[in-house]
Order: sequence, then C-alpha cells, then structure tokens
Amino acid sequence: MNEGMKIIEETMRKVFPDILPLSLFLLALLFLLLFRPRKRREGRLLAIYTLLAVVLFLCPPFAKMIRPFMRHGEVYWRYLWIVPVTAVVAAASAEVTFSVKKVAGRALAGVLLAAAIVLTGTSIYNRDIFKEAPNREKLAPEAVEIVNAIDQNAEKTGNSYKKVVVPNPWIDEVRQIDGTIRHPFVGRLWFPVPEDPDTQFDDFKRIVNGYERDHDGILMSFLDRAKINYIAAKHDYGFDATLKEGGYAPIYENDSFTIYYNPVIEPDE
Repeated sequence: MNEGMKIIEETMRKVFPDILPLSLFLLALLFLLLFRPRKRREGRLLAIYTLLAVVLFLCPPFAKMIRPFMRHGEVYWRYLWIVPVTAVVAAASAEVTFSVKKVAGRALAGVLLAAAIVLTGTSIYNRDIFKEAPNREKLAPEAVEIVNAIDQNAEKTGNSYKKVVVPNPWIDEVRQIDGTIRHPFVGRLWFPVPEDPDTQFDDFKRIVNGYERDHDGILMSFLDRAKINYIAAKHDYGFDATLKEGGYAPIYENDSFTIYYNPVIEPDE
C-alpha cells in the first residue's frame, strides 16, 4: 500500500505541479456528473468513464501491480493518457455555455471559461514548457546521462562528430533527446557495413547488446568500419578491456555502464 501511494504521489507531482489545472479538471468532472443542464447522454458516459479511470489510477494496489510492466518503471504517469482531461473540460464548458439562454450571456460565459482555461493552464508559447529538464523527466534517465556525457565531451574536445552505439533499451530515446547524435541504424533497424557477411553483423548486434561475448575481433572491426566514436557499454557485457585496447577512453561512468570515446575516428562523410 505504501509503495503504491508513493508511486501515485510522485506521478501527481510530475503531471500536476500546479493545483489550478487539477482543480479545473475536477470541477469540470463534478459538473458533468451532477448537473448536466442539457441532460446529454454523451456527457454522462464521458464523465462516468473518466471517473472510473481516475479511481483506478488512484488505487495503490493497481499502481504497484502495473508499474513493473511499464517501460523503465518510472513512467506510471503515462496511464493518464487514457484519462480524457481535455475532453472533460471542453464538454463541461460547452454545457455551461449553452445552458445560458441569451446570446450575450453565452458569449460572456464563453469568454469567462476561456479565461479560466488560459489562467489555469500553461500557454504553448511559454518558453518554460520547452525546457529540457521537464521533458527529460519522462525519458529513461540512462538515455539522458548518455546524451549529457556525449554533449559535454563534444564541447570539451571541439569535435561535433557524434556517432554512437547504444544498447537497445535506450536507442530511440538518445536520438529523441539529441538529433545531432547519429547511429549506425534507425530505430531498431540496423544498417550493416557494406560487404560484411550478415552472420558477422548479427554477431556484432548480439555483442553490443550483451547477448554474447566478443570474439574474432568483431566488435572493434565494426566500430572502426562504421566510424563510431562513442559507445555506451554495460559493465556486465564484458568488452570494456577490448575498447580500451582499441583506443577508446572512458569519458563517463556510473554503476550500470561506461561511455567510451575514440578521438581518432574520423567522420564517415
């Protein structure tokens, strides 16, 4: 129970750091459930579905049960994607506006509701919404660490060429954070080095993802031919010594992985 409550509290702080947007949503939901001046069936169904989804979200045993199945573990907030916050606020606003009989009254109600939405929300033109920190909270922390280390090293060395091999769990998110970082693949589709047998390339993929140990010099051969100057290596994958012998130097290390950089690698353009 305590673990589930902690997950819910952390999620609420991330999604609703300000009480005003949450208050507007709850008031709109309450209005649809209790009042509904126009008595529309759709509004009641929307409100009931939303109420059930919110109750389930706030259930500690459910939070504890579902979190391990969500990618990276700490993204329980994504459950709220199924809660139609915008639709509830819009439906309640429409109910309030069209319940006023006079046209002037409707116009005034619409203006007041629009002002309430603007004041309790965050403008898309507010620069704070684009700050890196809030966006990166929703990504794997390992991917953020990898990007930060590579960017800092690039600035320090003056070398803007950044081509990296990253283990599968963080492939997509590294590119999502920094589009200037290149991969020898797009998403999970790898592009082999020309003239390499498929069997050797498959071995390389298994090695960098920890499914088998390096053998026959495959790791260094592919890193060199694909012009990869950064590689994130998990400690238990067993090829740290090979990278160091091949001219790669560690630039960042934590309990899980080490990021290596080879200054001799030239761009493949």
